[in-house]
Parts: sequence; C-alpha cells; structure tokens
Amino acid sequence: MKLPALMIATLISSVCFAFDCYPDSDNPYVWHVRADGNDSNEGHSYQTGLATIQAAVNAASNGDSIFIWPGIYTEEVNNTKVLNIYGAHKSATKITSSTGCPLTLKTGSDGSYVKGISLYSSSADFNGKGLYAAYIKNFTIEDCTAAAPFDAIYVVGSSNFRIYKSNFIGHYDGGNFSNASNFIARDCFFEADGTYGTGSPSRSLYASGARGTFENCSFTAVRDDSSSQTLAGISTFGGSHGANLIFSKCNFYAYNGLSDTGICAGAEIARAGDLVNFSECIFSVPGQKGSIYGVYNNGGRVVLTNSSLYANGISPTERFYVKNLSGSIVINGCFYSTSTTNGVSGTITQMDSGWSSAVASIVDANSKPSTILTAISGNDSNNETRWSSALAAISAADANIADKIQNINGVTDVNSLNDNLNEMRSDINYIREQTRRVWFALQKLFLVLLGR
Repeated sequence: MKLPALMIATLISSVCFAFDCYPDSDNPYVWHVRADGNDSNEGHSYQTGLATIQAAVNAASNGDSIFIWPGIYTEEVNNTKVLNIYGAHKSATKITSSTGCPLTLKTGSDGSYVKGISLYSSSADFNGKGLYAAYIKNFTIEDCTAAAPFDAIYVVGSSNFRIYKSNFIGHYDGGNFSNASNFIARDCFFEADGTYGTGSPSRSLYASGARGTFENCSFTAVRDDSSSQTLAGISTFGGSHGANLIFSKCNFYAYNGLSDTGICAGAEIARAGDLVNFSECIFSVPGQKGSIYGVYNNGGRVVLTNSSLYANGISPTERFYVKNLSGSIVINGCFYSTSTTNGVSGTITQMDSGWSSAVASIVDANSKPSTILTAISGNDSNNETRWSSALAAISAADANIADKIQNINGVTDVNSLNDNLNEMRSDINYIREQTRRVWFALQKLFLVLLGR
C-alpha cells in the first residue's frame, strides 16, 4: 500500500535532521532501506525502499550512499565497497544478529563511512562482535553504538581510521584495537562488563601493539564472578610489538568483586617497548579484592601528566595508586598518594623537583635566563661546564640590558635613545640564541631519562 504524499513528506522531515543531510530521492547514487520495504524495489527513494541493508550494499557502487530508515533490521551485513552508510539515529536504526556480526567492513571497503546506527550481536562465540573492521584503512565511524558478547568493536590491524561520539559495550572487551595504527578515537565510551567467563580477562579497551590517540574517552571495566583474570580499563598485554598510545582527557574506571583475585587496574601497561602517555586523565579504581592499581606497568615506558589517580580495596592482596614492576614511569603534576605503603611501588621518577623545576620555570615570564641556568647546571654535572659558560654570557647580557635601561632614564636625545634600543635588541637576540641551545640540551636530557 502506498502512503499519502503528505504523510511521506512528514515522515521524511521528521528524520532528515537525524540523517544530518537530506536523503535524496530518485538519485541513482543513493539507496534507501526501510523495514517494510521490498528487495525487488529499485531503492532510490523512500517509497521504493529496499527491505534489507545487504540488498542495498549489493546493488550499490563505490562512492554511493545508503540511507537506513528507522527500524530493526535482523541481518549480517558484509560490505566490500567504499560506501557511506547512514542510519536515522543510533536510537532509531538498529541492526541485530543472533549468529554473527551485524556489520562487517571487509577488504575493499577502505574509505567507508558509517554513522547513526546501533549494532547488536547475541552470538556467544568468537563471532559475537558488534562491528568488525579488521585490516582495512581510512574508514570513519561516527555516532554509533555497538554491543556484543565478545568484542563490541574489532579493528585489529586496521589503520588510518577515525571513531567519533560512539559507545562500545562488550562482555569480553569493549574494543579490540590490537595492532591498529594511526587512528584517533574521540568522545567515545568503552565498557567491558566481565560476564564472558571466569577464565577470560576483561578490558574495556584491549590495545596490544596499537598506535594511536584517544581524546576525551571513558573506559569502564567491571566484574564480579570469582575470576583470577585481569580486569582493566585498558590493557596492552601480549602482542608482537610495543604499543604507542596517547590518552588525553580520558577517564579510567575499574571495579571488581569480593571473589575476584586477579589484577584490577585503571590501566595495565604490560609489554616491553610500550610507550604510553596519559595527560589530564582520571583513574578511579575502587576495587575490592585482588591486586588493585590505578596504573600498573610491567615493562613499558609511561608518562603521567596533570592527572589524578585513586585506588582502594576492601581486602586487596595489594593496592597502589601507581605500580612500576619493571620499565619506567615519569610523573609530573599529578594528584596521588606518594606513600610507599599503598601509594607507589617500584621506581617512579618524580618530575616535581630537581632540575625539572628549572625546566618548568622557563615558562615563567618573570624568570631570568641566568637564574634558570643556575638551577639546571646544579642538577646535571655532565653539562655544567658548557651551561656555566652560557650562564656567564647571558648574565653579562642581562647586566648590559640593565645598564641600557638605566641609561635610557636620563636620555633626551632621540639618536642616543635609538642607539641604546638597538644595542638592547642585539643583547635580547643573543639571549634567545643561548636559551635555544639550552633547550636542545634539555631535550637530549629528557630522552636520556626516558631511556631513549
């Protein structure tokens, strides 16, 4: 039965904002899918919409767009083309499967774009993933939700992709990013609820060997199932090479039960060669039993900057805000307990004292270069001679500028005033050059401290 034109127009106008663009009608490069459609239709308008997403994918060509109107679609969509796939909204367009993955981006789908869809799998085995996009490139996922018994999103080995404003909830892992590279995830939520099985670890993000950036994301891991396996907000355990990861303005939360005896950590960095930087992050681990850590490092090199860490437990085996079993951790400007009883364990480099304070003072506009160099030279004897020489030169320049300023106070002749100002400019440029050389030396010193 055909719908009246006015009803169709009303329906289209009610969802066009959710699509974030107006779905073209009678456009040969645009395909429509509706829950009550028919795969025998031509598919280029709402009125002639197809019934299944797979039919639209099969009919489309590289570069085409598919609009999926509100409804629940029970199927397993396999895409091998470069397509733009739009749902009306993640709360309105849903793809479900009880036997496999609702949406798979396969070889040939490099460059695809997916937006505004919810993906649900109830398959209990390894196929129980929400979104599968392994070993492909240049795709984008935006404003989507995926939930599955295994991994909610599986992007192993993929590269150059972007994920924005999306939610991923899995029983095993919220997301598996192993060996993925050159990616950005922004404004996303990852969760693992720990219900896959007592013999399995559970991580909201598994990122072994991954190389990418997470901005303003949340990572939540919970379990209460008598397990001895790891529970972590993020984990880099295993893999064939180290992970290189940046986390900016992210939240990490882990909570286990009284019968769980494994590691419970906001972040588990667990491989030699891992390089992980946390900036402006919050780690909250109010666990109950087992080994409870805000951050746990076993072999990696970790930098924590301007972050807050908390770890607690009712009857833990041990509890530390930060634990460095092996590798190195550098902490600067963070809020945490420094107690060796339950605050920190292992070798931790505190960046709030010593020569690092001198480095920080460089950004203080009221600090003289000579004062900075005095502090630095006293904290690195190997460079004392070279830096002391620069200190003497800059101190002389400081004094020279002071003399010029004193002279200017009594100068009335314009030419003399210009001469003094020109000499001051020369001295200032000299100080800049000396300071630049000191910065290069400091950068080398940073690398030495970080073991590079």
